[in-house]
Amino acid sequence: MIETDRKLARVAVITGFLVIATFVAGKAARDATVLANFNIRMLPTFVGIGAFVTIPIVLVVGRRLATKGPAWLFPRINTSSATLLVIEWLMLPHWNKAAAAITYVHLAALGPVLVSGFWSTINERLDPRAVKRAIASVGLGTTLGGVAGGLIAQLVAAELPASSILLVVAGLQLASAVFLASLGSHAVQAAPDPNPSIWNGTRAIARSPLLRNIAALIIFGAMGAAALDYVFKADLVREGAPLKGLALYYTVTSVITALVQLVATDKTIARLGAAGGAVALPLTVTGFAGLMLAIPSAAVTAIGRGAELVVRSSIYRAGYELLFAPLPPAEKRPAKVVLDVGAERVGDILGSQLISLILFAAPLARSAIVIAALVLGLLAIGAAVGLRRKYIAALEESLLAAQPTPVQLTTTLQPTGSRARPAAPSGAPARDAIAELVEELRSGDRDRVAAALATPLVPELVPHVLPLLGWEPVSELATSALRAIAPRTTGVLVDALLDPDTDFTVRRRLPAILEAGDPERAQWGLWRALSNERFEVRYRAGKALGRLHEANVRLTAKPDEIYDAVVREVSVDVRIWRGRSLLDGYQGPESEMRLYRALEERSATALDHVFTLLGLVLPAQPLKVALAALSTDNLALHGTALEYLESVLPPRIRVPLWPFLELEANTTPSPRQPHDVVAALEAHPSILAYLEDPDDPGN
Repeated sequence: MIETDRKLARVAVITGFLVIATFVAGKAARDATVLANFNIRMLPTFVGIGAFVTIPIVLVVGRRLATKGPAWLFPRINTSSATLLVIEWLMLPHWNKAAAAITYVHLAALGPVLVSGFWSTINERLDPRAVKRAIASVGLGTTLGGVAGGLIAQLVAAELPASSILLVVAGLQLASAVFLASLGSHAVQAAPDPNPSIWNGTRAIARSPLLRNIAALIIFGAMGAAALDYVFKADLVREGAPLKGLALYYTVTSVITALVQLVATDKTIARLGAAGGAVALPLTVTGFAGLMLAIPSAAVTAIGRGAELVVRSSIYRAGYELLFAPLPPAEKRPAKVVLDVGAERVGDILGSQLISLILFAAPLARSAIVIAALVLGLLAIGAAVGLRRKYIAALEESLLAAQPTPVQLTTTLQPTGSRARPAAPSGAPARDAIAELVEELRSGDRDRVAAALATPLVPELVPHVLPLLGWEPVSELATSALRAIAPRTTGVLVDALLDPDTDFTVRRRLPAILEAGDPERAQWGLWRALSNERFEVRYRAGKALGRLHEANVRLTAKPDEIYDAVVREVSVDVRIWRGRSLLDGYQGPESEMRLYRALEERSATALDHVFTLLGLVLPAQPLKVALAALSTDNLALHGTALEYLESVLPPRIRVPLWPFLELEANTTPSPRQPHDVVAALEAHPSILAYLEDPDDPGN
């Protein structure tokens, strides 16, 4: 990580610490203030009011985000909120109930918005890969902030008047504003939305399958959490001292969250990915709701509610934030705050109304509320089922949007043109004419050979034309002639490709010809050629197979067999890997040649081959764009490509391939030294070909 990124990470950790400390202390302040002045049965009403007030705030904030961005907006909201807290503190001794109600609604409405603002700033600053690298340290900072917020609330409850907590939270919000402004000064500024609307966020959610699933997950998860929260606080009120109890409880859960953050979050996200982290929350709600039904005690309720808080602030938060990383700022800015806060508040509204309905129908219906939490957890799990697939699709769209012109990383002697197969030549020469053509083809005279190749070939002439592929003066003419007859002579061409006695120059040029042959026989021969000891033969056979696959030719090889071929390619020493190149180079459109030259300069020809093989199993176009992204200096696009690859590659491929992907970040041209190759990998099959011809850079 460069020095600027280190500074940014430090500022992000401190900012996250302050923002979450403010949020946790504010939760204790709002809950204790309202519970000290109202009956516990009024709590669902206050939750619903706070949620209703939040929704228009979220819509307005989303609109301002589209024009100003999080770096400008959220320091100002923090400052305004701190001012309002001071006013509420002044009101509390004189109008206690009114001030308590206003304080609850204020902190319930703005607290989550301010937390969302911090994560929006982080998410807009970093690419998906960088977010994944930073999420553990930033998450630990926010977790420690939660511990500090609980300790602060507990200390205030023990040493100062209860209302003093409002002034403490106001001071924390001012400090948060200062650090958010500093963090925002490092952020990459995206272009503002030219047509901002308060409905932009909801429209973005409606358009995106990923965001729709996230919205359902949030709403059902919030409803289930509200049910657990009511049961927990009802038990707490019966014990008395709500501020001290809540402060201690939030402190303990924050300490446990810090431990989970240190021990489990990073590993869980690395293993399960963003979607796996997000589904951890509904799994926790469902599991503990079932336990609360089986063991209906206050202790189990406290543990269940605490587990929900711990998972929400650690594994779930990390996975949830990563889900937004591939989205463009125009979608992310307005949609994220709507989901972070608006969808959460919708869940609170529905959850509070559900609890109120249950209380109205059965005042002692503790079990009914727990059953509701269980059902809502199951619904949230259902909403999370498709997240991984839709997250990968969003990464693909992000890569493709960054590369508007389709990238074709192909290496062939001739443009392949239409997939239509040429008809068999008519007017075949007589037997004596064939003998004359054989004599001309074997004459060694360039003009006589060229004239013979201009005559439509018949199958009998193919064995005499094949050696001409290795003679540079007529190789292109021979290629054209053989492609024209390839559908009728595919078997002969495959035999020549797979025959180890065939000249290497001929073998490396045969895949482009076979591509025009009978598809079924050609793909069989090309697949067998992927086991050739010479890299260039394998490379060109892979490219031909890729083009056949794009032309909807069904490949007989199974995915596991293709992955086996990839594993063979990446199981080499790095010096062998970086020394792989093509003797014939690249011929094609200038736009493609520029990209191929960039890959060649970075010694990425082997990587190009591996991506071609992966494209036989995975979506080919996003892989091509990812390869192009890895060959650029665009760090954001580079990070998106790595995150996409980490999401789609199976572990058996990802683990051995990853060192070569990381190598691509800082690769410079490095010609292979023969003695290094021999010393590095004497037993590798490629070495046999090398020893036969040590000066051949294609080995």
